[in-house]
Amino acid sequence: MKLVIVESPAKTKTLGRYLGDGYQVEASVGHVRDLPKKGMGIDIDHDFTPLYDIVEGKTKVVSLLRKAASEASEVYLAMDPDREGEAIAWHVAYLLAQSKKKVPPVKRVTFNEITEEAVLESFKNPRIIDQDLVDAQQARRVLDRLVGYKLSPLLWKKVRFGLSAGRVQSVALRLVVEREKERQSFDQQVFFTLAAKLSGGKKKEDSFEAQLLAYQGKTVEVKTSLDLFAGPYTFTSSIFSQRKDLDKVVLDIKGKDFVVDSIQEKEGKLYPKPPFITSTMQQEASWRLGLSPHQTMRAAQSLYEHGLITYMRTDSTNLSQKAVGQVRFFIKDKYGDEYLPAKPIFYKTKSKQAQEAHEAIRPTATSVFSTSAKVAKLGKNQEKVYNMIWQRFVACQMNPAKSLITSVDISAGEAIFRARGLRVTFAGFLKAYPHVEKDTILPKLSVGQKMVCHDLLLQERQTTPPPRYSQAGLIKELERFGVGRPSTYATIIETLKGRRYVMIDNKQIVPEDVAVVVSDLLSKHFPQVVDIGFTADMEDDLDKVAQGEKTWVPLVKEFYGPFSKNLELKELELKKTDVTTLEITDQKCPQCGKPLAVKLGKYGRFLSCTGWPDCKVAISFNSDGKAIDETQIKEPCPLCGEKMELKEGRFGKFLACTKYPKCKGTKAYLDKIGVGCPKCEQGDVVIKRTKRGRVFYGCSRYPDCDYSSWKDPRQDEKTGGRKTVKSKPKS
Repeated sequence: MKLVIVESPAKTKTLGRYLGDGYQVEASVGHVRDLPKKGMGIDIDHDFTPLYDIVEGKTKVVSLLRKAASEASEVYLAMDPDREGEAIAWHVAYLLAQSKKKVPPVKRVTFNEITEEAVLESFKNPRIIDQDLVDAQQARRVLDRLVGYKLSPLLWKKVRFGLSAGRVQSVALRLVVEREKERQSFDQQVFFTLAAKLSGGKKKEDSFEAQLLAYQGKTVEVKTSLDLFAGPYTFTSSIFSQRKDLDKVVLDIKGKDFVVDSIQEKEGKLYPKPPFITSTMQQEASWRLGLSPHQTMRAAQSLYEHGLITYMRTDSTNLSQKAVGQVRFFIKDKYGDEYLPAKPIFYKTKSKQAQEAHEAIRPTATSVFSTSAKVAKLGKNQEKVYNMIWQRFVACQMNPAKSLITSVDISAGEAIFRARGLRVTFAGFLKAYPHVEKDTILPKLSVGQKMVCHDLLLQERQTTPPPRYSQAGLIKELERFGVGRPSTYATIIETLKGRRYVMIDNKQIVPEDVAVVVSDLLSKHFPQVVDIGFTADMEDDLDKVAQGEKTWVPLVKEFYGPFSKNLELKELELKKTDVTTLEITDQKCPQCGKPLAVKLGKYGRFLSCTGWPDCKVAISFNSDGKAIDETQIKEPCPLCGEKMELKEGRFGKFLACTKYPKCKGTKAYLDKIGVGCPKCEQGDVVIKRTKRGRVFYGCSRYPDCDYSSWKDPRQDEKTGGRKTVKSKPKS
């Protein structure tokens, strides 16, 4: 019997089916050996040697694998084809070699897709474990452990207990915090735009909008683009910064004839995008499907293990000739010759260190010709992600879509308006990868034709600050800077959320106060750790280790020397009160009259007397950032009837009896946002938190009214917050 060891139990059934009766397939269930949970686990004085332990709970798994290996004629390690998979294989091989019973030498096999052909081919060409890949993984692990275990205790002492720092995580945090500061410092400007509602006849329902393009020979600073081939209209204007200026234009053109001056038609093309790599798959799944990177990777992992897609951790857009040949045959058969390019399309990989031996994410050979019914059985997310991967792969080898873009200039006195329309004339790759946008078709017009103006739409607009990052947007930024690698993106964001550095509000990443404090502290005192360029260069160096161009120990030494010296210095230099004091306010303490300071506490910001510890006055903030007057809290304790005071815990603010710990009476604090409940129209919308700390909005009359929403109702301007939301958070 030949033994095959994989890391995932889901793989065992698939491989067992392909390999047949002569093979026994067992799973290590992930890592079997790792750095210890307690303690550093690195011998710094002896070339940063990692001190590995068997992972807690894996002793039985190791015994089972050793027993099976001792009874086998051959042993194959078939873990994933990346650094992490190579490291797991290396650890398993080490533990097998330590067995008391004799074990055959191990062989390493890898495959980019779990199909019968790919698996059998890999077993014909086994190799030895790639030590360079193992060293690259060890180097990353050691660097991350050094930063985490050395910096985190400093944050516990100087900020608050339970915080963490990470080599890549802290860079991601810095990006989020800096974007928030940009938003806060943004100088919002008001400007005005003008559009005319026009039609060729008297029927208003046949009208279309034309935007003011120029007045008295001066072009209005307007940026316009169009739907499917360019995105939505956006406006900026430096000419009409005051409404009175635009009012003059309106008065000037009223009563004037609107006449078609020119009509231009131009053919446009939209080209398909490359097949998915890890980052683009996570981004697209977030935008199109509303899935977090973590959910996307879990779904993709399941699809890979069931032999439906190729390996999902990759930064290469390369496609095998066989896969391209298959999909070209499918396109011709399904859609026709006009959709098939004369030659295959090849895409250039952006990442300098991408391993071209790896492929982009695509359906496997066994599932490219149809959406397998097998996918639906795996779950809804798996089905959505698979369909998205299938569509993108097929579309990437199809002809571009074509459109006819019509641009019409219409004059009215000294003003010129422009309307644009679009019509798709050839769907091309959109046939396989449909776009959400629809045609914007203008009516049939001719030069010199007089138009009917039904209305002039004068709108006040505001310049908007840069948006907060979405999860997909942050991944795109990390990829752009070369920070992190395919296997790390989802973990980075999950760590930021898990450590309560950020919350997800309306699909946007919002930094908590502690995130700002930690990011500022690291930027000021440990600039190397959060330097984007330095971190990107380190990623490149780790890639060179994987390729055998560098050795990992000197790389770690070069980083650790200056880092440890600086850490010792800052340990003595930094004071907690300086770090956690955000600002001194003009407000006076109600007890001693000294100024109040905004400080960061265990559960967020609060007002504290600068006379502390002699004066212990502390005042909480409400959701609008205003100090709460605790004298207005009049609810009696539900247990003893005494006065209650405001406290803050893991799940937000609550009221507690002032006689605590003798009386443990508590009551919910309703953090109202000034919007009525859109469901019952009797209660108020209040801010709540899930067990994981994610913010959501619910009705103050709960449980009588079960309204809840992830979205902040204050952002729903059209309905004033009176909107029923289908999706309900589970608290």
